[in-house]
Amino acid sequence: MNEFGIDSLQYSAGQQITQAEVDQIDFIILKSGVSSAGVPQMLTPAYFQQTMSTYQFFEPTVRLMKANGKPTGAYFFSYAWNRASAEYEARIMCDSMDALTDKPEFPLFLDWESTGSSQMAYFGAYEALVYHGITPTAAIVQEVTQGWKSVVESRGYRAGLYTSGSLARDLFGASFIQQQRQAGLFYWEASWSTAQPMVSCDVWQYRGDQSWNGVTVDFNRIMDDRIWSGGGKIPIWLLMKIAQRSEHNAKCTILL
Repeated sequence: MNEFGIDSLQYSAGQQITQAEVDQIDFIILKSGVSSAGVPQMLTPAYFQQTMSTYQFFEPTVRLMKANGKPTGAYFFSYAWNRASAEYEARIMCDSMDALTDKPEFPLFLDWESTGSSQMAYFGAYEALVYHGITPTAAIVQEVTQGWKSVVESRGYRAGLYTSGSLARDLFGASFIQQQRQAGLFYWEASWSTAQPMVSCDVWQYRGDQSWNGVTVDFNRIMDDRIWSGGGKIPIWLLMKIAQRSEHNAKCTILL
């Protein structure tokens, strides 16, 4: 565990990652693209008529990472407010992944968060619900999570949830998160000011908005090795590192 990875919008949208940068990380998680569904259309039938375009550098980044035996994940910035809207977001996410030749190996994460912004353009799902007069409840976010997981897995991908540690603990519920993990969900937690994640997770985003090679990224650590392969097999990237005698990853026994 503790392999280092980044997540960044820039490496899928506006800047192509370099070989030197790939050499510094073990994985990357990218924003998959832009959906034309947004806050003004939320909670209306028009929401269900939107499409998503994949960012320019998304697939080239996946391709370069894959050529180096390193996995890529993807996330969808969500405005889901019930199971149907989460299933819709999952379908357009999977459609965009299906269209790619090089697909991410890590889970497809639903990014359901609170940005803390008072400006509509920067709302997260939490702020969007409040704006529309809906009180975010455990029942809502749990339905959203289950809807996303159901569709993503039915399409042949692994499903994940990204949110803050405080929302995971106080809104989703730590017990719900763990139940879903036991059922195959992968949980990615953002907790920047704590010594450890608030809820047991697979990936921990422990630092946000860091300058890294001139690009703004978030820093992440792997907290559970099951994410590398989704099961008990040693992933190809790790076999390659073992063959290269990398001490950083000389722990294959825990994956056997």
